[in-house]
Amino acid sequence: GAEPASVGRVLEPQTRLAFAESEASSGLCLLGLGARIKALGPARLSVYAVGLYGGRQDSAVVARDVEALKGPLRLVLIFARSVSGSTIVDALARVKVAPVVASNFREAMVEALGRKIAAGETITFRCANLAATEVEVRIGDRADFTLKKVPGLAAALFGLYLGADPVSPALVEDLRTKAHRAITERRPLGASCSTSA
Repeated sequence: GAEPASVGRVLEPQTRLAFAESEASSGLCLLGLGARIKALGPARLSVYAVGLYGGRQDSAVVARDVEALKGPLRLVLIFARSVSGSTIVDALARVKVAPVVASNFREAMVEALGRKIAAGETITFRCANLAATEVEVRIGDRADFTLKKVPGLAAALFGLYLGADPVSPALVEDLRTKAHRAITERRPLGASCSTSA
């Protein structure tokens, strides 16, 4: 599991990258952590750490189905190494949405990412809920935009991380572990969040 990095911060164990325990401006708190690991032959490279933020969640529901999270939700990717923009776009293009939505998402990401993202930089995706037709995207300090009228994009994008074949199985495992612990302690997942989903 994750360990404290410093007051108000938690380390993702594989990459040792730190995440804030909560987001004061929105009241969202860190629900789970994981890493994107890429196998290159016998080597395993940590590409980025991923943190999932949300409000209070029904622990029993999340323990059964991590895709049943209620919004608002935020995914934060912190890169452990420099990665080309095209590699990131190709990986995110796995989202299963209508072709026009996928094309618009791809174009916006290519333009915003440029040639590469450096180690330590972040990409943040935010949505009101998984049925939302808007997804806010922030890429470090260089790009901040909202994709509007994109039906299915929020569910598909978060599904890359929470679905049947997740990009970061460690994130799903961490969410389930924390949900089961919250059930045992008779509290909601994210009990310290000031936002209820």
